[in-house]
Amino acid sequence: MEEFIRTNGLTILVLFVFTVLVSYPERSPLSAGIGLMIMYTWVYFSHRVIHMLPTSVLNLHVYVHHQHEAPIDRRIELFIEAIHDLFMSLNVLLIQSLVGIHIVPTSVILFYGILYTSVHIVNYSLVGNETHRGHHKNMYTNYGPDTMDHLFGTSGDGVWEDLTPITMNAVMVAPIVLGLKELFHWKK
Repeated sequence: MEEFIRTNGLTILVLFVFTVLVSYPERSPLSAGIGLMIMYTWVYFSHRVIHMLPTSVLNLHVYVHHQHEAPIDRRIELFIEAIHDLFMSLNVLLIQSLVGIHIVPTSVILFYGILYTSVHIVNYSLVGNETHRGHHKNMYTNYGPDTMDHLFGTSGDGVWEDLTPITMNAVMVAPIVLGLKELFHWKK
């Protein structure tokens, strides 16, 4: 854990600050931070459950992103993955609306969803990343976020991923969420 904090402490602080920023003034920093932790946990378990489901056209993530017997155009694959990644986060909005309890601020859901999607598509799929390559070698490890893999014993190699590159993703995603918030005037 000490290695994780030394390597990623500043990045985690930046993510927390942006999470607070996008949810201000409607929500407190505590609410924003709890929301971020819920999103980390939600996406980890959503991704893990998806990998437990049978591989078929109904399980697009595994069928398109992990199976390469019938290759499809890379742009189509990335588009499908982006929709899938966003849906993993945005379904929290649907669940909160259905139950009428809004624990995770809308801004935090959108911030995390767009951030996760941009990291997966740009940093992992286009640029490349050793942790993500490990997930493709053994799709029952490295579900991400890396913190959750270490916490729940699914880290493929036990090495803490350097999250520094995602800081730039956060810098680019926060203004998008703030712009959407201004455009749609949500308060939850």
